[in-house]
Amino acid sequence: MGVALHQTFQDAGLPAPTMRMDVLLDSTPDFTLWIYEVLRSLRPHIEQHSDALQALGDFETLWVRLLSEVAASHTVVPYLPVVSAWCRVPAA
Repeated sequence: MGVALHQTFQDAGLPAPTMRMDVLLDSTPDFTLWIYEVLRSLRPHIEQHSDALQALGDFETLWVRLLSEVAASHTVVPYLPVVSAWCRVPAA
């Protein structure tokens, strides 16, 4: 639901919420490969509508290249962001 929580709270008659987005960062293979897994699952749909994946090179080696680039650069990659929202209902 993510950022839509802002409007959802208000639609439910609550005050606009305070919101926060957290993004985990790491360099482990699980973190590095999630974007490849998302692209792989969406690949048939992406290929139907555009040639956008061609810019990534050989798709079959993408996962190996991602792992190699993250390891070689000694960096971290972002994982899926988590959005949280909360509010206080004013006392009656």
